Amino acid sequence: MSLAEDWERHLFSGLDQTGNPSTSKYFDEVSSGRLTLSGEVVRDGSGNPTIASLPGEWSDYFELDIKKYHAKPKFHYQAALHAKGLAGISRGDIVIFAVASPDDVRFPWPAYYHWKYIPSDLHLGIAVRSIVMPAEGDRPGGTRYSVAAHEIGHALGLPDLYQNALDGWYSQRTSVSKWDLMADHGEVPHFTMAQKIRMGWIEKEKIKCIRLQASAATNEIVDLHPSAWATWDPPPSKFSALEIRLGARHNYMVELRQAEDPFQYMADQALPNDRVALVTEVEGHILPIVTMAPPWGDGPILDDGMEFWASDPTDPTNPLALRIHSLFFGQVNVIKGTSLRPEISIRGEDRSYHSPDLFVRNARNWNGTEWIDEEWKYDAFADNPNWLVANITNEGEVDAPGVQVKFEFTRAGVDGDWTQIGELVSGDIPKMGRRTFVSDPWVPDGGAVLPRNHHCVRATIVGNRDGFYEVPGSNPPIVEVTKSNNQARSNLQRMISETASPSTRVAQKLVIANPTDAERIIEVAVSQTNALYRSFVEHSWMRLAAGASREVLVMSEFVGTDADGHFDPDARHEPNRLIVEAHLLPDEVYDSTRLLGGNQIVVVEGRAVQFGGLQAVDVGGEVKVGGSVVVKNGGAYPPSGSVILTIGGPGGLENRTLPLENGKFSALLPPTGWDWVRANFVPPPGYGDATSEEIPRP
Repeated sequence: MSLAEDWERHLFSGLDQTGNPSTSKYFDEVSSGRLTLSGEVVRDGSGNPTIASLPGEWSDYFELDIKKYHAKPKFHYQAALHAKGLAGISRGDIVIFAVASPDDVRFPWPAYYHWKYIPSDLHLGIAVRSIVMPAEGDRPGGTRYSVAAHEIGHALGLPDLYQNALDGWYSQRTSVSKWDLMADHGEVPHFTMAQKIRMGWIEKEKIKCIRLQASAATNEIVDLHPSAWATWDPPPSKFSALEIRLGARHNYMVELRQAEDPFQYMADQALPNDRVALVTEVEGHILPIVTMAPPWGDGPILDDGMEFWASDPTDPTNPLALRIHSLFFGQVNVIKGTSLRPEISIRGEDRSYHSPDLFVRNARNWNGTEWIDEEWKYDAFADNPNWLVANITNEGEVDAPGVQVKFEFTRAGVDGDWTQIGELVSGDIPKMGRRTFVSDPWVPDGGAVLPRNHHCVRATIVGNRDGFYEVPGSNPPIVEVTKSNNQARSNLQRMISETASPSTRVAQKLVIANPTDAERIIEVAVSQTNALYRSFVEHSWMRLAAGASREVLVMSEFVGTDADGHFDPDARHEPNRLIVEAHLLPDEVYDSTRLLGGNQIVVVEGRAVQFGGLQAVDVGGEVKVGGSVVVKNGGAYPPSGSVILTIGGPGGLENRTLPLENGKFSALLPPTGWDWVRANFVPPPGYGDATSEEIPRP
C-alpha cells in the first residue's frame, strides 16, 4: 500500500479494523452527521501525489525542542510549503502537510497553524488553515486519524485542554484528560458536551438549564440521555445535558458517559464500562476552556447515590446540590434552596472585540440624555472629553450595596500597561437589577501624526474578597457566586475611507507584544468582511524577544470593486469589519496557534470633505466662530451633519455641538476664558469626517 493510499484510509475511507475508524468517521459520529469531512490527497497532472521538495537540509526548516527529538517548523518553512502547495486551494480549506522524517528519531510534532497567505493585500489573499504531521507511522501519542481529528478540532476553533496548556486561573484546575479529544487524542474520546454545544451540534432545547442564583427552591428529577447519543434525538422526556449556570459564560455541565459499543462507535472506547455522570466546568469569553469541576461532595465523576455541590459545601449560603438517583435511567436529582447571594456581572467581549455592556460617551454620540449615534458608541473621541459607561447587573436575590468599578485604558494592542481613569466609581445594585456606572472624564491623546492613536478600554468590578464582591458588613461573609464575569473590555475603532481622487487609505498602528519569557514568533492575522475594500497589513509575522513589543500598521481603503472587478451597490453601504488578531505559533506545550488578543476596525466609505473659511472674529464684545463644510471634489455642501466645537482653555476642554445648515455653521463664544477652538465635522452616511486646526482666540 502506498503512503498516499494509507493517508486516504486514515482520513476518509477508514481502516480495516473494528469500527472502520477514520478522521471523517469520527466527526460524522460525534456530530451525528452535522459535520462531514471530505478531501483527497493532492496529486499532480499525472495522478501522482504532489511532493514539495525544498532545497535545504531538514534542519534548515525544522528546529528541535528541548527534548531534542520533537521538531517544529521554522516560520519560513511554512511559507515555503504554502508557496508550493497553494495551487487549487480555496478559501477555508484545511491543508495537511505530511512531512518525511530524516531518521527514526526525529519527526515533526503535529501542530495546527492558522496562516494567512497574503500575496499583496487582503483584496486578493486567502486564509489557509494548515496542519503539519509526520508522514510515516502513527507517532506520537495516537493514530494518524485521531491526531488529525485533534488538529482539525483546532482548525474549528477548539483550544488545547492538556493540563500543561491551562494558563493562569485555569492552571489550578484539573484537565478533562480522557473525557475530551482536545485533552487526550490517543484514547479517541468524544468532545465534552460544552464543546459540542459550541460547535452547534446540540440544540438549546436539549439542554436543561438551572441557574445557581435563581430564587425559587427546587427538588426535581432531570432525565438525561448518554452524551455519546446526544446529537441524535433523545426521547421527549430526556435531555442531552444539564447546565448549571453560575454566571455569564461560566457554568457546570453534567453529562452521562460510558464506553460505547466498539462495533457501532469508534470513539469513547477507553472510558469505564459502567455509566458515570461527568461534571465539567466551562469558563471564558473569547476562547472558553473546559476543565473538571471542583471535587466538592463526591464530584466530579459520580456514580449512583453520589452527590456534587455546585459551590463550596462549607459556604452557609450554598444553594444547590446534585444527587445521582439512577444512572441506568439517567436520573439526576436536583436539590436547590433559595439563594442568599448576589451575582454581580458585566458581559465580556467576544470575537468582535467589544463588550455589549461597555460604551464610550462623548459629544459625538451623546446629547446629554440619550445616544444620538449608535455607530460611534464604542469608539473614543480623540482629544476630547470622554466618559466610559458600564452596565452592571445583579442577577442574585440579595441586594449588592457599595459595588465599586474601576475604569482603565491602554493603547490598542497592549495588554498589561493599563492606566486608571479617575477614581473608583461606587453604587448600589438591587437584587435582580441593573445599574449604570460612569467614569470620570478622560481625554485620550490622539497623537500628533497620522495614523492617530487608538485606545482599548475596560471596566472591572473590584472584588474585596480574593477578587469576589462581598456584601459589606455581612457575617458570615456573603460573596457573589462567581468572579469570572467581573471584567469587560472594548477594543473597537471606527474610521471613514474618504472617496476622492484618490481614495483615502485609513490606517491604524497596533502594538503586538510577546507576553512569554522566551523569544517567540507571533503571527498577525487579518480578516475583512467587505470585498469592495482593499486591506493591508505591514507584517504578517514577527520574531520578538521575551517581553518585547512592536508596532504593526494595518490599512484599509474603499476601492469600489471586488477582486474580480465586480461592483455590488448593496455592499457599498455595508461597513468593512477588519479583525486583527495576534497568535503565538505552537511550542512544546501547545500544538496549535495560541490567540493572544485582537482588535476590530470598522471602516465605512464617504465623500471627502473639508472645512472652508473657518475663522474666529470679534463682533462687539463676543467672538463669532463659523465656517463651512464642503465636498473636496466639486465644492458641494453635505446635506446634513453637525459640527462639534472643541473649546480649550485654563479650565480644560468643553464641547459645543452646532447644526450644519446649507453647509454652514456658527456660534458666539465669550470674549475671555478660553484660548483656542477646533471644529470636528460629524457626517451623515456617505460622507467623510474632518477635523480643523486649532484657531486661537482673537
